[in-house]
Amino acid sequence: MENFNMDFVMTQRDANSLDLNMLKLLVVLYQEKNMRKAANRLHVSQPAVSHSLKKLREHFDDQLFVKVPKGLEPTPLAHQIAGVANSYLEGLTRELNNLTEFDPKYIDQTVRIAIAGPILTCIAGSLHRKIREQAPNIQLEIVTWAQQTPNDLAQNKIILAINYSSVPHTKQIYSKKLVDFNPTVIFRKDHPLASKQLELPDFAKYELASLIIPGWNDQIVYAVETLKQYGVEAKVGIRSEVLLALIDVISQTDMYIAHNDFFPIQHFPHLKMKSVANLVEPEDYQLSVNSFCHIKDHHSNLVNWLSGLVKDSLQEQIETSACYCKE
Repeated sequence: MENFNMDFVMTQRDANSLDLNMLKLLVVLYQEKNMRKAANRLHVSQPAVSHSLKKLREHFDDQLFVKVPKGLEPTPLAHQIAGVANSYLEGLTRELNNLTEFDPKYIDQTVRIAIAGPILTCIAGSLHRKIREQAPNIQLEIVTWAQQTPNDLAQNKIILAINYSSVPHTKQIYSKKLVDFNPTVIFRKDHPLASKQLELPDFAKYELASLIIPGWNDQIVYAVETLKQYGVEAKVGIRSEVLLALIDVISQTDMYIAHNDFFPIQHFPHLKMKSVANLVEPEDYQLSVNSFCHIKDHHSNLVNWLSGLVKDSLQEQIETSACYCKE
């Protein structure tokens, strides 16, 4: 963003006559470039957004946003104002947060986080329970990690994201390890492999049901690549972003899922899960689940509280799954 000259833009009125809500609306409009989306984020009606935009246009004596086929296009002045206003609002929020002692029971706002699908499937119930126990008035929104998630973090559309450590991200995103995990395989309880001691060549005999995690393994199947390093040619029978769809497939076929030890096997009595950590070298599978936030938020009490609950939920599930893997 270019530097912004207050003397230049305040042609109609002094800057002191603008309230914080007007600045926030301008920033959200700039980020969304769409009236309806901006209204949804601000929890107001579209007419209210239009009315406020009219006031902003009068104040700055500029159109600020011009209608185009895809939504709204910021004017050069809107680019300048949004850059300064966003930095100002973020700095003010940080300073105010530092002045108050954090207590989750007083949270009464909407909090939006993104979690990779396979991780969310494994801890959704536990995580929701933990959050609501400590923050009964929170309005929690959990979305699936998608390609745009890093950008959503940068634009404050979400406050925290959870995914595997190797997911690519920019320097603006701060990443912190929550837990390490070990590889497992999952198949139906009467599968031919269920009652035998597993060996790597076994996985060439049956097709793999591969889980797609957007932004991580869209173009590669890591289980296949790892087995190939050990001379085992694995075949993929199906790929899907929906874990429950793959579970349905392996429940009716001889396919298997390559997963990890935080899969909630206790909820699927017709399935068997076995650890395969002893079959490959640690450097060939060792991964972790990480939390991700914008670098400006990595000291946030809210972010650290949420990521701590995610970590607790994952650790509890890993301990539970370990008991089932021994059976």
